[in-house]
Amino acid sequence: MAALYSIRFLAFEDASPHTYVVPADHTAIIRCVTAVNATGGNSSYYNLQLKPSNTYVLAGAPPVAALGTDNVARVHDVRIVVAAGESFVAQGSGGVHVSVSGYLFASL
Repeated sequence: MAALYSIRFLAFEDASPHTYVVPADHTAIIRCVTAVNATGGNSSYYNLQLKPSNTYVLAGAPPVAALGTDNVARVHDVRIVVAAGESFVAQGSGGVHVSVSGYLFASL
């Protein structure tokens, strides 16, 4: 039997790469990646990469909100399994707010 936790793995709004390493004896299931273009710029981007394979599993550009309207989010409903000891890296351009969430299974 395994314990199950709903978790936000990463949340950021800067242009630096952000890494989450799955703890030993755990398995991560990424279920949701959300990106919001908070600047309204057309050159905004974000991506999600699995390590150590360097495989890009998601990349895109969040929608640009019309001037004077609320920010628009792009929500990805995904099912990506990341094993213990592996990691994933998310990155966006400056002004793109990114959140990566899902489930963390712990072996008992």
